[in-house]
This record gives sequence, C-alpha cells and structure tokens, in this order.
Amino acid sequence: MPKLKCDYAKLLAQISEQAQETQVIQIEKDITRTYGLAAFLDRAVLRRILTVWSIFDPKVGYVQGMNFIVGSLLFHAEEYIAFHLFTMLIGRYEMRDIFQDGKNKLSYFKLMFLG
Repeated sequence: MPKLKCDYAKLLAQISEQAQETQVIQIEKDITRTYGLAAFLDRAVLRRILTVWSIFDPKVGYVQGMNFIVGSLLFHAEEYIAFHLFTMLIGRYEMRDIFQDGKNKLSYFKLMFLG
C-alpha cells in the first residue's frame, strides 16, 4: 500500500474517537450545499475527507468553504490523493491563513481581487 494511502487510512481510523461534534455538525450542514446534485460527487467521501482534515489540523479544523475545494479535488483524484492535495494546498501554498482562527477569509480575498 502506498505511503500516502496508508497515512490517510490511519487518520481515517481516528474519526470516531477524535472528531469534534461541532465540526461534524458543520460539515454535515455544508455537504448538502456542495455542488447541488452533481453526480460526480460522493458525499460520503467528501464527509470523510473533511472530518479527517479536522482531526489532522485541529487548530484550523473545518471551516466553511473547504467543502468546495475538496469537492473540486475529488473530481480529479481518488479519496486519499484528494486529501493529500488539500493538505498541500493549505500547508505549502499559504492557504492556511485564509482559514486560520476558524474564520473564512475567502470573501476578503474575493473582494480584494474582484473589487
């Protein structure tokens, strides 16, 4: 089993014991809003990735807007690869600041660039 897949499986095993209820409730609310009835999106997979993310980086946790990014990644990649791509976007490409402190700053950047 590839290392990325193995690492993701270990995090997935921790969901039931480490996922915070408030994060899970917010994820559930947002999943129903993600890409409407798009056939390509498996909402169970999206739920798992977002919940695993909230365990992987509890300081940031889940923030509204992450669902659309992960949903887009799932259009192009398997579950464990989409998760790792998301962690790279957040960590390596300075997107972490957008979601820091539980505040969705995407609207700020949208205003900054789109006027």
